[in-house]
Amino acid sequence: MRSMRLFNLNNADSRRWNLEPSLSVILPVHNAQSTLISQVDELLDVLPDLSVNFEIVVVDDGSTDLTEEVATELARAYPQLKFIRRALPGGVDATVGDGLKLCAGDIVFVHELGGAVNVASLIRLWQLRKEDGLVTARADTPKRSLDFSVVRRLNTGLRKSSAPISHGGFQMIRRDTVEANSAKPAEPGRLRFASLGSDARS
Repeated sequence: MRSMRLFNLNNADSRRWNLEPSLSVILPVHNAQSTLISQVDELLDVLPDLSVNFEIVVVDDGSTDLTEEVATELARAYPQLKFIRRALPGGVDATVGDGLKLCAGDIVFVHELGGAVNVASLIRLWQLRKEDGLVTARADTPKRSLDFSVVRRLNTGLRKSSAPISHGGFQMIRRDTVEANSAKPAEPGRLRFASLGSDARS
C-alpha cells in the first residue's frame, strides 16, 4: 500500500464540495487479495481530481482468501472507502445491489466484478455527467451493452428492458435523472443511454 494520503479540505475544496456532484464508485471483488490495493490506489489517484466529495464502496462477494483483511485495512487507512462483505458469493447482480444500497453519490459508477480498473474510461464517463436526459452510460468494448438492471436496482420506478450483464466495464448512473423519471416519466426520446465503446446512442 502506498503511504497514506489525507484529503483535507481547504477553502477552495470547500467551495467545490458545495458546487460539484458527489461521486460513488462501487467496486465488487472476489478473491482479490493480490489486486485490491492497486485497484484502490488507481481510483484514489484520479477521484479527488473529479470531485472532492467521493467514496469507494468495496463489496466482497464471499471471498475465500484474504480479501476481507486487505479491504478492512484499506477502510481504516482511507475514510472515503466503505467495505461490506457477503458471506456467500452472489454474483454480479447481488453484489452490485448491495453496493447500490450503501452508496450515496449523485453520480454512481459501477465497476462490474472480474475486470481491471480502467481510470481513463471512468474519466470519459465523468465528462458526460451534465448531458441533458442522460440516465446511464458505459465505457467498454463495442461488443458489450448497457445493463439496465443496474438502473432498476437503483430505482425500481424506471422501466426499461434489461440487457445482459457484462463483466469488467464501468457503468455510470445519474441518480437525479433516474429519480426524476420515476416521479414523472420523461417524454419519449428525452432519456439517453450512451455506450462510449461503440459510440451508440438510444
